[in-house]
Amino acid sequence: FLFEHTELQKSFHFNMVGLLNGRQPQVVSLIDILSAYLEHRKVVVRRRTEFDLVRAEERAHILEGLVKALKTIDKVIATIKKSKDRVDAHKNLVKQFKFTSVQADAILEMKLQTLASLESSRIENELKEKKQLIIKLKGILKEPKKIGNFVHHYLVPSFVFFNLCYSSNGNRSTAGGIRFLD
Repeated sequence: FLFEHTELQKSFHFNMVGLLNGRQPQVVSLIDILSAYLEHRKVVVRRRTEFDLVRAEERAHILEGLVKALKTIDKVIATIKKSKDRVDAHKNLVKQFKFTSVQADAILEMKLQTLASLESSRIENELKEKKQLIIKLKGILKEPKKIGNFVHHYLVPSFVFFNLCYSSNGNRSTAGGIRFLD
């Protein structure tokens, strides 16, 4: 019906020009475009994973400082109270307890009442989760195949949406009466 009553049966000629591998325009095939898109998605997944890894490591570092502070909470609070101002408290925490500057800032950002009533199990659980996430993200970055799997899982919903997925017997399915060829 569509072929008889619409312009689906007409041929259109076009040139696909793209900027692949540099800045020189070149005529590219559909395979070239799809390959470039897949490489782009891999780069995006890798960069996102690197970003998530940095954020998880930063948070884990702060949580390690909080766990360390909770073990000697009374001394930490006393040190903060004895300090003249924020800068002095920061120096004292770094000097006396060997906190890093980031950890000392995180401790000082919290109100004393919050610091005193922190649930150590909640912080330790979050730290454990962050460490597991860090291991997972490092594993993803070490193996390019895992990045490819993420790209695959990202694209599968698109194929299902457009009904372009493989059938159960391994042959390509048809969508709207059109058979997709290799």
